[in-house]
Amino acid sequence: LLWHRKAPLMTLEADTGPVPGAAAETTVAGVQMTLTEPTTPACPFEVEELGNDDAGDILALASDTKPGPFERRTHTLGTFIGIRKDGALVAMAGQRLKLPGYTELSAVCVAKAHRGQGFGAALVRQLSERICDSGDVPFLHVYASNTNAIALYQSLGFQIRSRMKATQWSNTAAVQFD
Repeated sequence: LLWHRKAPLMTLEADTGPVPGAAAETTVAGVQMTLTEPTTPACPFEVEELGNDDAGDILALASDTKPGPFERRTHTLGTFIGIRKDGALVAMAGQRLKLPGYTELSAVCVAKAHRGQGFGAALVRQLSERICDSGDVPFLHVYASNTNAIALYQSLGFQIRSRMKATQWSNTAAVQFD
């Protein structure tokens, strides 16, 4: 892990441990969920692959909806898909972290004016199906306080695997970790 002096460090841990030369700024409770019973009904929406040409729209939607840690190039970490209405990106979801046998769903975002129409569920189903077809198990992280999202993911076949904490750290000693 290389820690840049100007960038905050965020960890996701099952149990809080000290980080040398760092001070915890914020800690939020979350859950990790894995897909146990996939549901894959046909998607009634036109879904498009998102890429570098969509970076501005992707960042704007993530900034508005605050799905969790999201940076300017997060969409390059894996496949991102989205739904547009009248040319505007109103929903997206992507793949991020890959571990042996597992792929993370990330940045599931739906613009506030377009919630309740099934966009998030459709995107999660489509990405989950792709992950399962590749032989991996889909997993995701969600804030524990986001009970609506947890209920949605459970309705799509996800179950809580673990309760987690996400802590954002500030670098108090300009320490670099290798």
